[in-house]
Formats: sequence, C-alpha cells, structure tokens
Amino acid sequence: MPFRSNRWLQVDIIVFVILWVLLALYPVHVFDWWMENILNFLTVIGLVIGYRYFKFNNIAYTLIMIFLLLHTVGAHYAYGVTPLDRLMHQLFDFKRNQYDRVVHFGFGLLLAYPAVEVLTGVTGLRKGWSYLLVPWLLLGFAAIYEIGEMWVVFAAPPEKGNMFLGAQGDKWDAQHDMEVTLYGAIITMVWVWLYRRKRGSV
Repeated sequence: MPFRSNRWLQVDIIVFVILWVLLALYPVHVFDWWMENILNFLTVIGLVIGYRYFKFNNIAYTLIMIFLLLHTVGAHYAYGVTPLDRLMHQLFDFKRNQYDRVVHFGFGLLLAYPAVEVLTGVTGLRKGWSYLLVPWLLLGFAAIYEIGEMWVVFAAPPEKGNMFLGAQGDKWDAQHDMEVTLYGAIITMVWVWLYRRKRGSV
C-alpha cells in the first residue's frame, strides 16, 4: 500500500510525533534525553530509508511505535521515577525503579513480530525457523545495547555516565535487562505460533 493511502500508518506517525514533542519538553536531564533519543532517531531514519525497499504490515509498525514511545517516556524521566514506577512501588515492595526493565521486556515482546516479518520477508527464512531465531536475534541486539552503554559510561563524565547507565546498584543489571528481553521475545513467538497454527498458516 502506498504511504499516501495508508491511513493507519499516517495516524501512527501523527500520534508518535505529538507524544514525542510533548515528552521532549522539560526532560528531567537534558544530556540523558539526548543520549536516550539516539535510539529513536536511528530507528526512524532506518524506517524512512527502508520504506522504499521493505514495508512492514501495519500491526508491526504500531508495535514499533509503542516500543519507541515506551523508550521516549523513559528518556523524559531519565529512566528515573516514572509514573509507572510510582504505581509499582505502591503495589509492590520493589527495591529499585523497574521502568527500564519494562522497556527491555517491551523490546523483546513488541519487536519480535516485526523481526519475524524481516526474517521471512527479506531473507526468505521459513516461518518455523524464524520462531526459533528471533528470540536469540533480539537477545543479541540487547547485548549490543548493553555494550554500547558500557562505552558511554567510559567516555562520558562519571556522573553523567552513571546516570545514563542506571544500574541502581544492581551488579547484574545488564544480565537482567537481556534476560527480560529474551522472555518477552519468547512470549511473542509462542503467541504468534499458536495464532498461526490455529489459522493453519504456521
């Protein structure tokens, strides 16, 4: 479907731009906001350039937008105490803010289906193999992100680097972030497999 006729995608873009602009106003830490939004900028640039060569279906675009918005909320609050963190602290006796884990889980949960589309649509990989490979692919991307965080900490001034890292004293922070990404991707792959099996299109 040409972009000018794709109302669903147009609405996705309008909603994302409006919310991104609102969340760009008065961020908690300007430095962290810029660093966190590098991911958004690169993703949007990649989607725009790649649109001529590969088009996701509209559900995949919406899942990508939801993930970027989750990350944008985190960037606004410098992944500190978000409204969701406040709610979780009221409901559970957490020792740390958990929003970063929510976003890492969302990375696996929300981007697994778009990843299946890329693997089957671009590489011609069989659907069955994609269900097995996508969780490990996203786990690999999560590891690359954690390595990138490490280099930011090395390069940035100590106080800004530690703020960006956001480990909150957890020595296993990077491993737990990758762990929840893997869990999210597995959940989506099981759901996609069951849905397609029910429809006879596994």
